[in-house]
Amino acid sequence: MNLMYNLFLALILSAEAQFMSMGGIQFPAIIGDILIAYVLEMVIALGLPFSKWVMALGEKYAEPGSLKYRCLMTTGTAVPFAFAMCFGMSLIGSVLIAHLPLSVWFSSFLGMLPVFIVLGWVLSFFCVPFFM
Repeated sequence: MNLMYNLFLALILSAEAQFMSMGGIQFPAIIGDILIAYVLEMVIALGLPFSKWVMALGEKYAEPGSLKYRCLMTTGTAVPFAFAMCFGMSLIGSVLIAHLPLSVWFSSFLGMLPVFIVLGWVLSFFCVPFFM
């Protein structure tokens, strides 16, 4: 499930990041962005098991399978994951690839973070059951 969902997420987040920073999607640069996002997502998913941590917390406060449980799981995984993805993608794109100063990276990170959180939450809530 992670392999397919992370590819889907990499495509959506890369397109959104390019649209926000460049005003549109740039070909063939989007291919590199998707590959970087996909690798970053896999590293985050394997290195920081948000789902495992939140599952234990969610079972304390809600009945598994309920809407409350699903909202807790989505929030507990999507928000920190979106934060990590936004941090990594903006750092790689602005500092490592474009060689811009850290101040530009920080404003890019802060500008994209709300969009990544909302987009990540909505995609997780509605798409994870499909991919499962």
